[in-house]
Order: sequence, then C-alpha cells, then structure tokens
Amino acid sequence: MSRTTKKIDFIKIDDFRNTTYLTLQDLINAYNKLIKLENLDEQLGCPLEVVFKALKDGIFIENIYGEIINFKCRLAYKNEELGWYFNIINGYVMVKDYKKTWWLRKDKSE
Repeated sequence: MSRTTKKIDFIKIDDFRNTTYLTLQDLINAYNKLIKLENLDEQLGCPLEVVFKALKDGIFIENIYGEIINFKCRLAYKNEELGWYFNIINGYVMVKDYKKTWWLRKDKSE
C-alpha cells in the first residue's frame, strides 16, 4: 500500500539540503485522500479513529443494572436504513450512537 502523505519534520529555513518539497500533485493527492476519509467518517457516523479503537480495545456499555461493562465487538453493516453497527455478545449498538449508548472508556470521559 502506498501512502498519499508522508510525515515532514520541522525544517529550518536556511537548511535547503534537507528540505522536502511538495508538488501540486502531492497536495491534490493528499486532499483527495482526506475527502475519502471524511466520507468514511460520514458513512459510519463516527470518526475512524474511534471505530478502530473500539474494534481493537472494545467498547463500554451500561447494562440495565447501571454497571458499565467492556465488550469486544465486530463491525457490521445491515442496510441503508439501519447502517453500521457493532455486534456484541448480547446484541448490537449503532456506531453513530458513540457517547450516547457506548463509550471507549469506562468512566465515559472521552
């Protein structure tokens, strides 16, 4: 997989030997990649960083007794109406309901 962007460290203005130049095409490619990522955020209804962290570390949900429990989850898609959701042991939660019905931290402090 090739990257559209690359990390550029701080550059001293008087150090032209190590200067990284960006072409107009580099900027266009980075912009187009950003558009694709923002479109994914919109489709999911949640930032990609949050979704990946949820898949990696699990999510926290409050049960009917008020206990906050950590669940491992799987990402799934039902249809246009329902959209994206996390499958958990006892059912599912909508991805777009981040900070409403599920959290990344037990204390809900995101």
